[in-house]
Amino acid sequence: MKRACGRGLAALIVAAALMALAPAGSAAAACMSPAESRRAIASGEARPLNAVLRRERLNGDVVRADLCESGQRLFYQVTVLLKNGKLVNKTLPAN
Repeated sequence: MKRACGRGLAALIVAAALMALAPAGSAAAACMSPAESRRAIASGEARPLNAVLRRERLNGDVVRADLCESGQRLFYQVTVLLKNGKLVNKTLPAN
């Protein structure tokens, strides 16, 4: 139990650090707000994140995920905390 709590706490700390470092209103990353993401999923433009993650083998814990758009293409920008402690960014198609 102690190990699971420590791992969850580590993921929470990493997520908070990533959110603090993320550029506000970055033009390079056209990521959607939570409300825009919900609308895209509800309309069928994007698949829900859990459905996308089921088909991927990430070998770690997702600490951040954003639904983003590039042209007509929707994708999830996902940050994963690997079991070895490293962070990796993955781009996963949202359809």
